[in-house]
Amino acid sequence: MESINDVVVREITDRGIFICPNVIERMTASIGSHVMNLCNMDHKFILKGRAPANFRTHLVYISPSGWTKSFYFRMFLKHFYGILWNDNRIFPIDVHSTFSTAAWFGTIGTNKDGEPEERKGVFETYKRGIIGADDYQPLIDLFDGTGKGQDEIALMTALDTDEAVKNLALGQLRIKGVGLTAWFGLRPTRLKLTSGLARRFTFPRFFPNRKEAAIFRDLARNELTPNLEYEFDEMEPPLERAINDTDKLIVDAGVCDIDFEQVHDYLNTFRTDSGVPLIPHFEENIYRNIALGWSVANGNYPSVRMDDVIKGILLDEYQSRQLLRTEPFRMMFHRILMAEEDHSMSLSELKLFLTNFLQFSENETEMLIMTEKRAKRIEFDKKGRKIIVTLIEPED
Repeated sequence: MESINDVVVREITDRGIFICPNVIERMTASIGSHVMNLCNMDHKFILKGRAPANFRTHLVYISPSGWTKSFYFRMFLKHFYGILWNDNRIFPIDVHSTFSTAAWFGTIGTNKDGEPEERKGVFETYKRGIIGADDYQPLIDLFDGTGKGQDEIALMTALDTDEAVKNLALGQLRIKGVGLTAWFGLRPTRLKLTSGLARRFTFPRFFPNRKEAAIFRDLARNELTPNLEYEFDEMEPPLERAINDTDKLIVDAGVCDIDFEQVHDYLNTFRTDSGVPLIPHFEENIYRNIALGWSVANGNYPSVRMDDVIKGILLDEYQSRQLLRTEPFRMMFHRILMAEEDHSMSLSELKLFLTNFLQFSENETEMLIMTEKRAKRIEFDKKGRKIIVTLIEPED
């Protein structure tokens, strides 16, 4: 059996695509979680309380504009050309720039006779699908708990259960059988993550350094290829067979225990020196779902194996959540300077990279650099007429 991950790796390799660390793997795990969740909705093999357990792993990909967010989403979710395209034979996919609040739930309007009429939204149209929005800034307010109260509650419920409910002036919208998985893109920013909504998401991130920027430039210069076989009319959905095989694997396993012992043992290593756990119990579920999704995507279900790849993903998840709450740009400077000789570069070159390549404004660039300097994570030295910026105490 060729697994979901096998197909994803083959497709990306054949397309010559740059793989950002721990990002494609997160998307693959999210696909595995999605397949597992749909199967469990249909067959109710695993319960939480008396309801089918929710295994979805929603995703927020954080990266500067122009650095793979839109590209990756289209690579997986674009109709006909995406890796997940299946001509709606398995589940629908789509990618948009953004969504309005009304777009998620639809609305209730009136028809020509003045009677209430329900107009379908995303949750109804793509209730079993994977949907992407490559720049969804309203999510920031929802994560901070400052979004519209009813919208936040309704969205949280829909992303964590199989039902979406919203009360409107003309009536109540109630959508059952919701198994939609959401992928969002955000530009780098600090997130409070105080809302319960954040516990439904994994947070891959990518901050490029100058060496990676050079690789991207070379790939962009060679991304056009002649279609020598003119084969698009005969293209088969890349993942259709692997997803069907994975669904059969889950159905054949039937009602069984999912052993998360290895996952829990690994999560227990995240402790202070005095032994206090660093990951609260209400966040552990997203780590379990990532690990389960990765196992499903690799054809290992019902076993949940903690290999080096999934350990790296879960470690990156922990780091992402900590950085987003406090200093989201700390890792950006760390990655940029770690790739340089002696972990140093001139101040003028650093400013140029931040403004021209990562698209920060001059004021933002000055503020970010001075914040890192005040935090004593970088230091300035004068060498001739140049000011050299050096990373202090490089991290693992």
